[in-house]
Amino acid sequence: MGKFKRGSLNPAAQPPAVVDGGANPPPASCLIDRVAYIADVTNASTAMCNTTDNTDNHGVTIQVTFVVGDPPLVSYLCAHCIGSQFAYDPVIVATEGRLALLAIDIGRSCSGRGRKHYIYYAGDTSRGMDPSLKRLPDPDPAPQSLHRFYDGYHLGLLRRPRPQSQPQLQGGGFLRPPCNYRAQEEEHVSYVVAGLFLKHKPSASGHLFDLYLYSSDTNKWSIQDQEPPLLLLQHQQQRAGGGGFDFVTNKAISIGGEHGGSTTMCFVDLQQGILQYNVLDSIPGLRYCPMPPPLEPNPVTMVQSYPQAFRDVAIIDGGRRIKCAQLHLDVTLNCEDSNWVDWTVPSYHGWKAATWSMDAAYPSSGWRQDSEVVHASEIGSTIDPPLLQLPPYEFDGDQGPPLPLTFEKLHTSLPVISLHDDGKDVVYFMTKVHSYHKAALVIAVDMSNKTTQQVIQFLPGKFMERAFVHSRISKFLSMAPGSSSRLGHKRKHETTRDGDTNDMFVLMSDTVMMEPNNPHPAET
Repeated sequence: MGKFKRGSLNPAAQPPAVVDGGANPPPASCLIDRVAYIADVTNASTAMCNTTDNTDNHGVTIQVTFVVGDPPLVSYLCAHCIGSQFAYDPVIVATEGRLALLAIDIGRSCSGRGRKHYIYYAGDTSRGMDPSLKRLPDPDPAPQSLHRFYDGYHLGLLRRPRPQSQPQLQGGGFLRPPCNYRAQEEEHVSYVVAGLFLKHKPSASGHLFDLYLYSSDTNKWSIQDQEPPLLLLQHQQQRAGGGGFDFVTNKAISIGGEHGGSTTMCFVDLQQGILQYNVLDSIPGLRYCPMPPPLEPNPVTMVQSYPQAFRDVAIIDGGRRIKCAQLHLDVTLNCEDSNWVDWTVPSYHGWKAATWSMDAAYPSSGWRQDSEVVHASEIGSTIDPPLLQLPPYEFDGDQGPPLPLTFEKLHTSLPVISLHDDGKDVVYFMTKVHSYHKAALVIAVDMSNKTTQQVIQFLPGKFMERAFVHSRISKFLSMAPGSSSRLGHKRKHETTRDGDTNDMFVLMSDTVMMEPNNPHPAET
């Protein structure tokens, strides 16, 4: 089969609790696994699309289904291919409202050049609209860094609800605030996919960008030459000691309320800053603000390798504020060198985190620290070792984890800001005994009162860089059974590129376990 991980063949045995088969309303926001599970699962969110194989262009059908639960349970996407196979794990690139941008590669070729973008629409039962899946055309010419175009970080979604009459925009400031009105939409939601990509050749003043824009109205990509704003260029040159411009997008999110209407995208370099861009204006406004200062410097190579492990940025309060969460690890690298090979087994002595926010329309007002610095030693108690469900071989020797097992002794990473509009300052973290372990916990920390809200088990078979992000798409998804739900049915054994048969135990929450040869969840 294709180049996907063994853990991708093992979805949870049933949707996480809370949703109750569609009887209860779905959560207003969720944590969702970026990487899909390869499984034939259906419910009311299922959508299908006819497309072609990347090897010989014969016809195939893709089926995608969301399974959601209330965080800190981690929701996920199941993808199934009829008539071919996946060359790579399908990836959730971005979500916005009822929309999700997916990167999918169908066929036997594992070059990565067969990846295509698809738009998932969650549907709207109030208007009799079913979920749908649509393949997007390829840009021409393609970006120089083609792998970055499909890697799930550089592109963002921006909704453009189309009212019958355009309302007056109110307020001033550099950026247009979101249109806080209920748009009388037409048959579908208009949307734009936007991404910044380096030009093929840098200029004398540094690297320049092309802005790639896909419009659902025209079903075409457009490419615009963009020169970086002078203040960003100056900031980068000063930081690099006079070197060239360097900005790497780790996340692209739109500034808009519940019903969209903004023209502003935030391209986020989690190490450096946020580039705010009115992408749909004929003369685009550009604004740059640096990230909040670090609590303490993390090891440089760790941050460069995976900046999402230490910072997160989100749009909150209906598009009015930008929020940032930061994590600092008290870590000993146990080596003289600082290259990435040497810090794979560091020693952890604790961690601390804090949150900041700023006015989205007036970023010049700067960051305001929302919470006091939270130290791992302040948030809680010891952890019951069975909660980790780790076998003896995960440890040195056969005696199990060192006791007592506390949060400050665990490898903690991946801060993810809660998108629930409940007035709480909650950040989710993923934590393990060691970074290379498969079994993990998700902890929900209330930063305002320094308490742990909930701890759940999560995701054996996948590693930290393939973990979860936040999303509001859950609000629009129904978990009611589909017309031909196969959830829990037996599937043929599937073989990974390593030739291993899928015979692993599956554990996605603290109450659900399943063996592939037993379609029914284990009794708990």
